Amino acid sequence: MSREGATIGFPLNSISVAIWIFLVKFVKMSLKHKKKLKILCISRTYPPVIGGMERVSYHLISNLAKLKETQVTAIVNRRGKSFLPFFIPLALFKAIVGAKKYDIIHLSDTVLAPIGDIVKMFFPKTRVVATIHGLDITYARTNQLYKTVNLMALPAMDRIIAVSRETKKAAQKLKIKKAKITVVPNGIDPGEVYDLDLGRKDLVGFLKTKQKENSNRAADKWPLDSEKTVYVLTLGRLCKRKGVAWFVEKVLPGLDGRIFYVIAGSGTEEEKIKEIIKQKRLEARAALVGGVTEQEKKIVYNGADIFVQPNIKVKGDMEGFGVTLLEAGACGLPVVASRIEGIKDAVIHGSNGTLVETGDYRGFAGALNKLAGDSKLRRESGAKVRAFVLANFNWGKIARRYLEIFKKVIREK
Repeated sequence: MSREGATIGFPLNSISVAIWIFLVKFVKMSLKHKKKLKILCISRTYPPVIGGMERVSYHLISNLAKLKETQVTAIVNRRGKSFLPFFIPLALFKAIVGAKKYDIIHLSDTVLAPIGDIVKMFFPKTRVVATIHGLDITYARTNQLYKTVNLMALPAMDRIIAVSRETKKAAQKLKIKKAKITVVPNGIDPGEVYDLDLGRKDLVGFLKTKQKENSNRAADKWPLDSEKTVYVLTLGRLCKRKGVAWFVEKVLPGLDGRIFYVIAGSGTEEEKIKEIIKQKRLEARAALVGGVTEQEKKIVYNGADIFVQPNIKVKGDMEGFGVTLLEAGACGLPVVASRIEGIKDAVIHGSNGTLVETGDYRGFAGALNKLAGDSKLRRESGAKVRAFVLANFNWGKIARRYLEIFKKVIREK
């Protein structure tokens, strides 16, 4: 009986050992599979500082951290440009000291490229990825030191993420290999701008306040009590490439009389725009309200009827992307914009807006007049634009695209 028991016991013990070996290997494989990707994100500008770059950095970092496959550490500058001379050396020191702890380092823009270059010198196997936005490349045309130090550091990166195809083209001119550059657009957080409780009456109230503050009596001509008025909005920095001065001079005079143009922003073109409005006697057709707060931005976005961005070509300058186009779309505004540079990646013609050839004043007038004359078309177009923006440009989806690029770069070791 004991011999029989021994005969039966041997194979049972062997099977047990085999099962245990299998389970141990399975657990190890599972743990390896579930190992979180350790990411170090470095951003030179971050909230509470207000601005587009700050919002991009905040949303990218926070949405990367939300992904279950990641473990994100952030080194960010919350004190503005004046703190950069202190922040950059500090960020470099922390990056070098902790380089081996991370699977990948992400730099928010080209200003930080030298950090990546130096880290790669000490730790060649550490993977570094940088995002480029357009202006951080064109800035080199006016600053030789930046061109020599910052741009020359970009080729050392393992991957460059460009926010648009136009930005990618600009990077290729720096002799960065095409295969090294991947295009991923910026995203949008609709909660920052969209507010169902705000509408036309809030925009009119805001404009009446600006009207009272305006020392120029021409502001008294603004048609703020007419229900027939169609408010067309432009929001952003008033530099030449934005095309606002061109639009006021060439397009506004030929627009439907119901259209009232609201220009929110400040910049080098502000006085020129004011002069054109005066010369063309368009005081009753346009309001230049200056820079706006975050709350005022929400008011103009949610109270306007149409958004327009009439960019023009300017040598040595470019539109890297165009986040305001996504913000307007997220608020349900029909969008009309120039078919130029990074705008072509922010607006997909027929899906979340209408693209018009830059400088085509008849094209802009035709698109805007069509929308102005049909309230049903505006509502349907706005709903379509909003749905497309939320589906394709939400930060959760954009962060996932970044993560997939990071994984690919690591596999290329």
